[in-house]
Amino acid sequence: MLQGSVLGPLLFLLHINDWAVIFQGVNFVLYVDDTNIFVVDKEEEVLQHKIEILMQQLEFWFHKNNLILNTEKTCAITFHSHQNRHPCRPHIMFNGNRIACSTELKFLGIFITENSLACANPFLMCMFE
Repeated sequence: MLQGSVLGPLLFLLHINDWAVIFQGVNFVLYVDDTNIFVVDKEEEVLQHKIEILMQQLEFWFHKNNLILNTEKTCAITFHSHQNRHPCRPHIMFNGNRIACSTELKFLGIFITENSLACANPFLMCMFE
């Protein structure tokens, strides 16, 4: 499929249409060919475990569908409060390649930082882009 084609994003969305059924316990934001995965938990150890399971499932799905994830263009971010001086930095691997954790990233055209989400109940969320 040629990059920039009109049919490309539609075929991509049809291809990943089963993700909501396969990957339980995570949330997705899909926009054209950009996929964001949200993993949420209040406990750092539980979050790490959820991420490890998700990454194993993703590795299997990518292999089964003969697809490649560009780990150099993939990054993660964890959100935390301003008071947290030691934010969570999960160890994220995909097919033996480390997924970088960033302190800021561009999400649908908006730059967000790791402490830009303010909430009453602290939580840890890891977002992959």
